[in-house]
Amino acid sequence: MDRTFTEQNYFASFDFEASKALNLNTQLDYIIFSDNKFTNNQELPIWNAAISYAFSGNKKNILKLVLIDILDKNVDIFRRSTVNYFEETTTASLGRYVILSYTYKLNGGKRRKPKKGKNG
Repeated sequence: MDRTFTEQNYFASFDFEASKALNLNTQLDYIIFSDNKFTNNQELPIWNAAISYAFSGNKKNILKLVLIDILDKNVDIFRRSTVNYFEETTTASLGRYVILSYTYKLNGGKRRKPKKGKNG
């Protein structure tokens, strides 16, 4: 009944187009769990980044490198309470990993012009 808790979420993102072909992106999520019924406050920083490169001027061929959980925190925290007990669950996740992807656009990003109706 006398429980005091907060969950604070902070988020920052930075996207930089170095050239028409090269794009850099990074984001940081910072979560702080504080609760008077637990002995410590939990802080969880999650940092992701991506680099993409377009091989052609029309961006039909794109190679992308994505870095997930760079700080390797690989946890998820869940706190809850009822009238009878307080519980904290910490789950291990995949952790730090890297994805390399290749994208090819079939239509080259071209848009079709809308068809004019009978009245247009």
